[in-house]
Amino acid sequence: MEKYLELKEKIAQAVKENLQDAIALNDDLADHPELSGEEYESSRKIVELLKHKGFDVEYPFAGLPTSFKATYGRNDHKYKVAIMTEYDALPGIGHACGHCVSGAISVLAGIAASKLQDALDADIDVIGTPVEETDGAKCALIKKGVFDHYDMAMMIHLYDQNLIYCTLNGLASYLYTFHGKAAHASAAPWDGINALNAAQLMFHGTDCLRQHVTPDVRIHGVIRNGGEAPNIVPEEASAEFYVRALDLDYMMDVVRKVDDCAAGGALATQCTWDKVETAATYANMRRNYTGEDALREIYEELDIDIN
Repeated sequence: MEKYLELKEKIAQAVKENLQDAIALNDDLADHPELSGEEYESSRKIVELLKHKGFDVEYPFAGLPTSFKATYGRNDHKYKVAIMTEYDALPGIGHACGHCVSGAISVLAGIAASKLQDALDADIDVIGTPVEETDGAKCALIKKGVFDHYDMAMMIHLYDQNLIYCTLNGLASYLYTFHGKAAHASAAPWDGINALNAAQLMFHGTDCLRQHVTPDVRIHGVIRNGGEAPNIVPEEASAEFYVRALDLDYMMDVVRKVDDCAAGGALATQCTWDKVETAATYANMRRNYTGEDALREIYEELDIDIN
């Protein structure tokens, strides 16, 4: 217990000593938001701060121009921990999702824990995970094996409640494109094949589908391309759809049904169609009960109310 209390005091002191740097980083990121995949200045500022605090930084990292990996010291301890850092913003509303704060907190945690690696027998690396709002760079980093040798990877994300666990649906996103035949909509509409009609029928099909899926499922889409002009039969039309569900396998079953809605719209209008994935598929959040118990103990010890 004495060692734990001593470590707790040291890390609390380290947080206090570096807090103003984290606040300044947060404010800077908030004042200069950058969209997913464009976080060049945001990542550079984080990297500069970590280097200033004694970290060795690989930047760019894993083939991603705005990702980085920061290590401190000899990096040969028994345990390996990754602290993930987000810093991209949303179009039009900037850091409304709070990545400026959660990113700064992750950086602060990595800096504060860096001097305790020997006592913890753990290497604590800070990993830059950009592009969270769209394609999800964590997915790309996972596929590249970046997290394979870590015992634990963690981060914090801002919310309006103090939660130990939150329910997060899986997410699949696709662009459906319908191909028809252009014609003059007044002079010779019978010569055309209307791709927009196919997209409209797809939307009608998914509206009907919502009645027959479980309550957790969400299906929502927008028209990305609806044609060139009102007096031209649309030769091409496209719609982007998101499908969400609490179970990955069931979600992919729903995706196949959405595909059938696209196929039905195309068949009814004599169009052809194709689809492409617009972002990496996210699995639903899985619960880590051991981790939840540990976080609950920490929240209670710090007198943080749990909602």
